[in-house]
Amino acid sequence: MEPTVEEPVEPFLEKAPPLAEALSATESGSQSAEQASAAEDAAQVGDAAQPADGDFLQARIMSDQKPKYPRRAIARDQQGQVKLRLFLNARGEVERYEVIESSGYKLLDRAVQNFVQQERFVPATRNGLAVASTQTFSFTFRLQ
Repeated sequence: MEPTVEEPVEPFLEKAPPLAEALSATESGSQSAEQASAAEDAAQVGDAAQPADGDFLQARIMSDQKPKYPRRAIARDQQGQVKLRLFLNARGEVERYEVIESSGYKLLDRAVQNFVQQERFVPATRNGLAVASTQTFSFTFRLQ
């Protein structure tokens, strides 16, 4: 069997506040009611969803690297998909993440978590300006 880690499924946007809101939320740790409302208005879910202004680009992985398929997982015939929600800042750094769907195997889940903690991302942009975003990425481990 040949182990592979498939390309991450195209991320879909969950929320991308405008730059001013992202900076204020990062600096203060909270948003005003007006900012939270604007961020909710900016929220988009699904692959085809695009902001009304049409000048939004989602964040993407900077390198062509993939998570490493753990040798012990290969030896144990472990396969599965790990889905993470990433909270990225306007510099493309992972501020935090949540596992929203486990593969069912700690080795595979940890491989993806280690990957996203070390990886850099090209930040999302709105009207050409880098913005913070929250996006979901899926990674599939498959033995062929």
